[in-house]
Amino acid sequence: MPMSINLVVIDGVAKDVALRYATDGKPELRFTLAQTAIGPEGQTWVSYWPCCAVGAAAERLASEIEDGQHLIVTSGKLTYKKRTVKGVEQSRMEILVWSVDRLSTPLPPAHEASPEYGGGVDEGALPTQAPRAPRRRPYPKAALDGGFQH
Repeated sequence: MPMSINLVVIDGVAKDVALRYATDGKPELRFTLAQTAIGPEGQTWVSYWPCCAVGAAAERLASEIEDGQHLIVTSGKLTYKKRTVKGVEQSRMEILVWSVDRLSTPLPPAHEASPEYGGGVDEGALPTQAPRAPRRRPYPKAALDGGFQH
């Protein structure tokens, strides 16, 4: 039997937190995790990660999570969901969340070192993008044009 590991640990700011109940009464908590990163030239990038919790975890997390709160999803799984919204079938990847920790202060972006671990990043030490090598054909041109002459 093949083994796979699928464990998500991610941080970000909770947006659009909503607890709903399905027609069968099963609770479902949905929210978006907005994760901010700083690019190599100082630009800011925001990634949005759809999240979902179901069952008892949904009700528990609904009482713990608020819009605008910085969270770390400490236990979750990347899943593929199909659902119908306004009569249209949609599919997407989302994080199935089992537990979170709330943060009082935001974490630094992933590529920046925090002060307690040695300070900032030395810009001179960052690698620069290497020039791209020219593309080569996998076969000699003569082989592609009808073969070699004997």
